[in-house]
Amino acid sequence: MTGRLAGAFLFLWALTGGLAYGYSQGMLVGGDAAATAANILASETRFRLAIAGNLLSQACFIASTVVLYDVFTPVSRAAARTVVFFNLTACAIGVFNSLFQLGALEVLQRPPYLSAYSTPQLQALAALLLKLNIQALDMGQIFFGFQWIAVGYLILRSVFIPRILGALVAFSGAWYLTRLYPPLVEALMPYSISMPAVGLLAFTLWLLVRGVNAQRWQEQFAARFE
Repeated sequence: MTGRLAGAFLFLWALTGGLAYGYSQGMLVGGDAAATAANILASETRFRLAIAGNLLSQACFIASTVVLYDVFTPVSRAAARTVVFFNLTACAIGVFNSLFQLGALEVLQRPPYLSAYSTPQLQALAALLLKLNIQALDMGQIFFGFQWIAVGYLILRSVFIPRILGALVAFSGAWYLTRLYPPLVEALMPYSISMPAVGLLAFTLWLLVRGVNAQRWQEQFAARFE
């Protein structure tokens, strides 16, 4: 049951995060701040829902990690804590980067205290904030990658989840580390986006459908703590 609960939170994290990212990025027009501004102002509710979706996604991801901590404690408590640390760091950045989106929306709504700036200047400022949002997202995914490498290690050392999933999850985590060098991400497109999903999707589906082997989990728990 615990494994399936973790799988459910991971599924909700991927669903809400994917929809939120798709909705918000679909409004951006590369190199055209005016068109981007027009898209956001014409679909303000949709843009705000995308921000809310990102926050909900981060909450689901934190919940999944809390459950996974209980799952992997019999393997290595220290490594399980490391997963939690990287998760909380990634999620903190993920929540913070929504402020850039809110800031862009605030600027485009031309509040009185920004009346000294022209429309093109405000549009350019909003475009800068949206660019910073993407850069912050990439920074968060670096810690995200370290987390999944740690999860892959825990799976490989466990006896209650197939070890092939551990290799796939660690493989996905390594792909996220390409964000350390943005030109590499661009050079590997579209693989830098699609390849990380391979292991994470397999792991999520396994947890949802099969969960963990309860008997073997109990055996590993007993061997470590009893």
